[in-house]
Amino acid sequence: MNKQIEKKNNYYVDFWKFIFSIVIVSYHTHVFAEKFNVRPYFCLGFLAVDFYFVVTGYLMVNSIIEHNKKYNVKTIGRDTIKFIFSKFKTIFPYLILSMIVSYIIIHINDISNIQIMFSNNTLAEVFNFGFLGYGTSINGPAWYVSVMMAVLFITYPLYLKFKENYSFLVAPIIICLTIIVKNFYNISMYDSQAITYLFTNGFYRGLIFINLGIIAYEISKLLREKPLSKTKRAILTVIESALYIVSLADMYYGFMGYFGVAILMLFAVIITFSNQSYTAELFTSKKWRKVSKFGFVMYLNHVCFRSYCMEHFLYLGYRKMFLIFWALTLALSIVTYILVEGIIYIYIYQKRKIRKTAN
Repeated sequence: MNKQIEKKNNYYVDFWKFIFSIVIVSYHTHVFAEKFNVRPYFCLGFLAVDFYFVVTGYLMVNSIIEHNKKYNVKTIGRDTIKFIFSKFKTIFPYLILSMIVSYIIIHINDISNIQIMFSNNTLAEVFNFGFLGYGTSINGPAWYVSVMMAVLFITYPLYLKFKENYSFLVAPIIICLTIIVKNFYNISMYDSQAITYLFTNGFYRGLIFINLGIIAYEISKLLREKPLSKTKRAILTVIESALYIVSLADMYYGFMGYFGVAILMLFAVIITFSNQSYTAELFTSKKWRKVSKFGFVMYLNHVCFRSYCMEHFLYLGYRKMFLIFWALTLALSIVTYILVEGIIYIYIYQKRKIRKTAN
């Protein structure tokens, strides 16, 4: 295999993270469409969340491998806490800021009511208990962050404990058992915030697809080690993009089943991370990572404006409401992104300056 390609970072996944964030945000305008009895944009856009879960599973294993984590009973707990904390601290500034803004917009008429501010729901959202079905009334999309953290808290130590057998033994067992529970309790993957037994449906969903992402790492690794001719790489590139595009089209038209789209996205991620397609040479700029992060910011900042538009712009019709909704979401997301990234940049810069002065 071409060693030069292997060394490059492939940010094609980050490009699709941004695209799918647009899809999810657009999907949430279905409440507008229902009012006017029209077809919403990306009526199955919620399927894009599974893409993020798969990528999360892959990156978890990649993180362990990159940092040369070795099995040690005494350090599994410490390594897990360290990993979860490092993951959460990059998200937290955006999460807390979006929560504050959402709280202000939703409770603008009773903002002075201290009881609402310190209600169980508000506190549960601050402490990220969305996977248990608590604290999603202010910023609903935060359920995804909560589920991701909860599932990683389970899978990370298990992977460290059973590293040699996890991907092809433990992960399939967890997936099968979760599907059995899903079928036994008739859990709907379409309603992620509904509670079934102990957890939200989104938790079971995250458990399935994050473990699929862990399996994807091993398959991608096998593909990465396989030497391919230029022709085969070109064919693989076409297949890779076709898988993403068909998945995207299904989110708009809805011609496949739930797991059908998930499997397409799974194979697309496997190809992308293998670095065997030509996208590994086209998407090498780190700017795509910033674009991807901005997509995540939009995801966190949009739901409060859905409620706001429903209250103030219902008379305009679906398409105009859609445009206003997106304009408000983009405006807040740009401000949030610049503010948080600016603060983080200043913090890092000052920290480096202090180190240089000390040396």
